[in-house]
Amino acid sequence: MKRFSGHTWASLAVFCVALATATNAMAAKEVRFKLDMDYNVLGDVSDRFTLRPMIRTEQRFRDQGLVLLKVFAGVRTDLLPWLTLQTYYAHKDKLDGDHHVIHMLVLDAILHCKFGPLKISDRNGNEWHSTPGFYRYRNNLDIHLKPGLDWLRLFVADEVRFDSDQARLNMNDLKVGMDFVVDRHLALRTYYDLESKRRSSDRWLNTHVVQLMLIVRFGKAPAPHHAGPKGGPAW
Repeated sequence: MKRFSGHTWASLAVFCVALATATNAMAAKEVRFKLDMDYNVLGDVSDRFTLRPMIRTEQRFRDQGLVLLKVFAGVRTDLLPWLTLQTYYAHKDKLDGDHHVIHMLVLDAILHCKFGPLKISDRNGNEWHSTPGFYRYRNNLDIHLKPGLDWLRLFVADEVRFDSDQARLNMNDLKVGMDFVVDRHLALRTYYDLESKRRSSDRWLNTHVVQLMLIVRFGKAPAPHHAGPKGGPAW
């Protein structure tokens, strides 16, 4: 793995500033910070399988300040070269308007494959929400490109969400961004997200979002064919 040069860090800083500045002209802008950590407890026991307890956090900010806080805890496992499963509990605090808490149980099945510099993954997410009680199916398809640089991945993704209590498509997320890879244990993901939703509304509402995610992998890193966070590339 090549070390980041001063030019690389400068390019990263310029990109992040430009991305944040661009949102100033967008309606209902939002900035989200995420942390995704796991630890491969199998270590040297197996090169084929992994078992990775995980913790994730997410903070969402708008003009009025912090509007949402989420904490996830669970486990990931790479069962096959093309299949990753993860299950976790999520605690979500909605702080804008009437403050309320949502509890969720989640099971994701992530299918992935590689074609040369391209990696394609499809995450099938199943969420059970306690408040209000309903089931949500999420499907996220993303395409990652390794453009010939060890430290860079480009990606585009689209996610749709269906809710059982309204029996319709309620949300669509279109994302484009990049991963800056330090090594197989550490990466920074930054991307733009056009979030369109209509839950509890008669019309689609768009939110322009800038997201930054720090990805940390403790213990022995997964084999290169295994999925990264939420179906992304392994480092």
